Amino acid sequence: MANGAPAMPWADFLTLMLESTQKVEKAAIFNAKGQPLATTEDLQVSESDGRALLNTLHDTAHCITRLTLDGVDFRCFQGNATALVGQAVTGERGRVMVARLTEEDVLVVVLGHSTGHGSFLYEVQHHLQERTRRRQQQLQQQQQQVSIRPGQEPPSAGAMPVTAQGSGPSDIWVQLQE
Repeated sequence: MANGAPAMPWADFLTLMLESTQKVEKAAIFNAKGQPLATTEDLQVSESDGRALLNTLHDTAHCITRLTLDGVDFRCFQGNATALVGQAVTGERGRVMVARLTEEDVLVVVLGHSTGHGSFLYEVQHHLQERTRRRQQQLQQQQQQVSIRPGQEPPSAGAMPVTAQGSGPSDIWVQLQE
């Protein structure tokens, strides 16, 4: 929860991402300890998978690491301090894994194929921004609900609340002059 607004549940975030892109085929969300928070139905991950991904991401030596996820070995390297990219070295050679650490200290991992146009990092970032936008809308709706008391008519456009000194919020609204 950020700024008091309930966030879009991670399972809903994954559903939105899968429905709006053809590039991402499977995805998982891990918390800062590596525990899975949500996954697509066809992806089995464990806490040890999450810890391995986070350890690779936080590796200060920036080594190329080999990780196994979804039964496929990936050769992984850090894209930057918040992104990890892996390419399949066994099984499906065109398969790609991208992990992105969010501002909420949550790791979003996506799997798919590198065919076609577009970037996996773009897809993850785009959907994280959509999640933030929806959270901000929820916060605005909550703030609007709090500012209107039961039985009180909503103020007209351009009106603002007035507070009487020392008495707290008032039911008096002042129309701003244009």
